[in-house]
Amino acid sequence: ARGIPQAKTNQCLSDQKMIDKEVELTNDVNNQYPSFQGTPAFVINGTMAPQDVASWANLEPELKDALK
Repeated sequence: ARGIPQAKTNQCLSDQKMIDKEVELTNDVNNQYPSFQGTPAFVINGTMAPQDVASWANLEPELKDALK
């Protein structure tokens, strides 16, 4: 559906080492940022952005502020 060949998809999904790494990363994020609910979500300079930044109109000011 996204232009990735089926063989490449199957290869990725059958790589247990990478699956374990993804699970580890997900657990790390959930432990470090308990309010993380999934995408879209952003961590800016180590701080969880407000939940309403899913649109560019709301995200852009947060990014500009972080760059100051």
